[in-house]
Amino acid sequence: MIAVALAALLLVTGCSTFFTGGVSGKVKYKTEPVANAVVAVYFDEGQCNADLANYMTEKVFHTKYTATTQANGQFAITNIPWDSCFPEYGKDADEQTIYVLFYHDDYGVEKYKADASIVSGRSNEIQLEFPEKIVKEETITLSFVNAGNGRGSNGISSFKYSYKGRPGYGADETYEAVMTVPASGVVDIPVKYYMNKGQKLPDITITEIKASKYNNSKVPYTKTVSYNESEAKYEEKNTFTLSLADSPTKVASIQVIPYLLDFNGFQGTIYTDKHAKDEVTVVLKKGGVEVDKVTANQGSSDNITSLYYTYSELGKDLEFVNTELKADYKQDYTIEVHIGEGDAVQTKDATVSVTPKNNDNIKNFNITVTP
Repeated sequence: MIAVALAALLLVTGCSTFFTGGVSGKVKYKTEPVANAVVAVYFDEGQCNADLANYMTEKVFHTKYTATTQANGQFAITNIPWDSCFPEYGKDADEQTIYVLFYHDDYGVEKYKADASIVSGRSNEIQLEFPEKIVKEETITLSFVNAGNGRGSNGISSFKYSYKGRPGYGADETYEAVMTVPASGVVDIPVKYYMNKGQKLPDITITEIKASKYNNSKVPYTKTVSYNESEAKYEEKNTFTLSLADSPTKVASIQVIPYLLDFNGFQGTIYTDKHAKDEVTVVLKKGGVEVDKVTANQGSSDNITSLYYTYSELGKDLEFVNTELKADYKQDYTIEVHIGEGDAVQTKDATVSVTPKNNDNIKNFNITVTP
């Protein structure tokens, strides 16, 4: 009867005493500190257990008292408040049981298994350790290679890659990132995935492949392709799936066909007899039809038996577009040297092969003429 009366009196008059305390410590995996881990403190074990069960899908801790570890694995949660009608040490101090969860993308979510408590007016230390690593990071080496010669291509500027199952994302969420392609055409793609339940490297989807453009136009220097066996030809393709879970090397390639050549023309030197006439014309023909010509400039020489002339930008405005996407695409031209009027004509056959490499866009042909 007295207890009931006392309880009723407490409800009417109020009895709570307000306290604060803190929790600090270190999070590690084996002997290594874990940075960027999240630590969460609860007074309600039921809510703690519910978050433990659901965090990997919901990614939410239902408590106000959280902290993120520093580079050395240390964390601190200060000024955690609570009230008590029956303080453990009277009105001056109290001790409460707490429940602790800690999470990191690479290690998952864990509950501190030992008994933990918080004493008011002080920082209470606990040591947290992840039992296993659940995430693996691998590197896929992707090469963009010329379908004709197998060499790396610098015609591709960037692409997007995506996959499901990345830590920190929901099971049905897709992670995606854009990668820049260097001149070598070789890119290392980092992939993270869960491995604690027998998962393997997920399939990687390559999309939004962008090629360098010709003079800021919409015409690309190269196109990504796949080979159609039944049609025996290359076809343009812009989406690729890399399935490398069982590959020991984690290496893949995407073929590229040169599509348009940024051609700056033929250039070279013409060597001739010292008595040759001053006017030397270099003519470019295709199929016997003249398509361009330039006048060569006479150079100085100390050699009394010969002179030389230089020419450049012959055919610099020609357009080379590989519309049929042939790996061995080329156009054949003939170069003719005309010295003066009515003199014998010296000819030289020249073949231009399309290539996306910028240092191949000028063809050099030196010609010796004996009138």
